[in-house]
Amino acid sequence: MTRGSVIEGEQLFIKHLQGPCQLSASEFAAKHTQEEWEAIVQAGEFEAEVFRICPIIKEHYRMEWSPSLYQFAYTYAYDTGDLPIR
Repeated sequence: MTRGSVIEGEQLFIKHLQGPCQLSASEFAAKHTQEEWEAIVQAGEFEAEVFRICPIIKEHYRMEWSPSLYQFAYTYAYDTGDLPIR
């Protein structure tokens, strides 16, 4: 999932997940540390984790969003202390 874009991931989150999930982009990314997000991806469980955090999105989610959403979540993870631009 290294081919994704942090900026695209943030835009995807805001456009498609923020409303239905009732979470801000920073709240979503801060659900895990960078190490935890990386372990989730390595285990092949990224989409399952997105659905665990926001079950309502399951029917609407597109797998091609995953690389960019992962890059976004990893960049703004709990342990970075960074906040998304928006």
